[in-house]
Amino acid sequence: MARAEYHVHTSASYDSRASPAELVERALAAGLDVVFVTDHDTIDGAVAVQAAAGRRLRVVVGCEFTCDDGSHVIGLGLRDFIAERRVPAVLERLKAQGATIVLPHLFRRGSGIFRDELRRDQDFVRMALSYADAVECFNARDGWEKNQRSQRFALERGLPVVAGSDAHAARELGRVFVEYDEEPFAESLSARRIYFPSQRAVAEAPSRRRAMELVHGSLRRFPALDRSYRALRSRLGRDRPRWANAAPCMQHDLPRATPRAAPREG
Repeated sequence: MARAEYHVHTSASYDSRASPAELVERALAAGLDVVFVTDHDTIDGAVAVQAAAGRRLRVVVGCEFTCDDGSHVIGLGLRDFIAERRVPAVLERLKAQGATIVLPHLFRRGSGIFRDELRRDQDFVRMALSYADAVECFNARDGWEKNQRSQRFALERGLPVVAGSDAHAARELGRVFVEYDEEPFAESLSARRIYFPSQRAVAEAPSRRRAMELVHGSLRRFPALDRSYRALRSRLGRDRPRWANAAPCMQHDLPRATPRAAPREG
């Protein structure tokens, strides 16, 4: 069997503090075989994790792109970074370079590509799905209802599915993973089994996320302030585990979907 984690952030993301070395050690301790690193709008963190892992862990270079309407799109196995931010253009350019496209947290308010407030028409939905190789049917930072909705959306359309912890700290890595019966794990992107914690995670409000963007943008410009901020968070216990039961203790079996091409290692 092989275990994969599809949605991970490093300190290269504005809202993460996980160093590449910490992620590698945590992934190995969690028994993961492959990690897809998907920082916000940069591949620098993924490249750094790949270098830190060496031959100990398979690391795929990815990126979670923020489009001009706030929607997130994940590209895996990237050769080049993409500066374009219009949704159709992002999808087209990812496909042109042979990347694997995953649509994460489909209905999350503020960043889901099919979130209700955008009122997408069927032409847009068909266009986006024509480019997508898989959809994220479980994200540990979304509520249970949105994850169930994403699962139904994928299964009703016969779409390959993946899952991810959306880890922003090293301790969160490995709490959600996709397990495959055979090697190589990625001959099909569709998960057979998904493991995740029993406690529901609370989705972040768009206003809070915007505030975090502003705060972390300022902290990166002032390293001394950044160090003070992290020390204060640690002292206040804000870095405690997100779930009461951190271990992946639930299993969800999904029907197999049509095999898709495996994402390249970046």
